Amino acid sequence: MNNHCGWFENEYSTEKVKRILIIPTKDVSNQANFTHEVEIMKKGKLQFLKTNIYSFFKEMKDYKFNDINDQKIQEWLVFHKLDVPSLMKEYTEKYYQKKS
Repeated sequence: MNNHCGWFENEYSTEKVKRILIIPTKDVSNQANFTHEVEIMKKGKLQFLKTNIYSFFKEMKDYKFNDINDQKIQEWLVFHKLDVPSLMKEYTEKYYQKKS
């Protein structure tokens, strides 16, 4: 994970990034030391995100492309928890580092 975080930092040099490790547990080894802030996405939250993305795109089925405006897209993003605040808090959790 540290290598990926370093690569991303070199390529994009941005402070506004959320680093997510998708694994089946929030428990990590006491030897796992991250160089950046990392959060965990487990299977349930990944499925929740997948379902919300699918539902978001399903909203468009009854519209012609030219009839969809930015306001409508933003409403759908908020409703389906795909707006930035939701992406920052709904799908990940802090990891737990096991004691030795």
